[in-house]
Amino acid sequence: ERDRCTALTTRLLLPTYSGGQIATVERWLATLGEVCVEANPPLAVLAGWITALTGQISGINEQGHMVGEALYVDGQRIDLHAGQALLGIAINSRDHATGSIPVAPFNGQDRPFYWDGQLHDLGSFGGPRGQGLAINEHDQLVGFMWDPQIRYHAIHYADGVISDLGTATGNVGAVATAINNRGDIAGHDHDGGLPAAGWVGRIGQLTPLQSLIVDGRCFFGMEVFDINDRGQILARAFECNVGSPRGYLF
Repeated sequence: ERDRCTALTTRLLLPTYSGGQIATVERWLATLGEVCVEANPPLAVLAGWITALTGQISGINEQGHMVGEALYVDGQRIDLHAGQALLGIAINSRDHATGSIPVAPFNGQDRPFYWDGQLHDLGSFGGPRGQGLAINEHDQLVGFMWDPQIRYHAIHYADGVISDLGTATGNVGAVATAINNRGDIAGHDHDGGLPAAGWVGRIGQLTPLQSLIVDGRCFFGMEVFDINDRGQILARAFECNVGSPRGYLF
């Protein structure tokens, strides 16, 4: 009987979730139980999304306005996706945001979006995943998309145009994690899905951070988090001959 209930719940879950009835979905998942959910991949993925979305705030701007599963402005909740789930990650001072939206049929797929009062689905490079990770005051945003081979592609979006930023080191993929108001983009190349080397630059010209370090120190496994308008870059990396990763300001 539990197997029949699980199969029925799996069929009904996506339309219920997409209709914004998250509380109903949470109740169904709780009734099935953690063991049953974890044994069923579609249910497990959806349970993870709900955990991430429910009450989560991911970004805040200078006015104190926040974005997560919705936009929050001076205590007012503003739905960004007509009652459907999404994950807002970053917001600028114009209350424009980016992040990711799940794609039906729900099986762990998502795509980056740009919101400026209207939701813009930025599409994909043929793979199942993509996210917008940062947005500046000029509504330029960066993030990543997967291709059909599950390789990361660092992306830049502005004025309706998506650009593939390529890589700085020739690795198999890259993620753009930050952009400042001067248009400087920071991110890192990936080697089989793992951070490999940090970089900074513009469209068509990415420079490995290691090549810009003037004191002779050596770094690897660099994961870049942010860049400010002064060009300072925050990253986590392994320093050569040091056993564990540390946070660094470049």
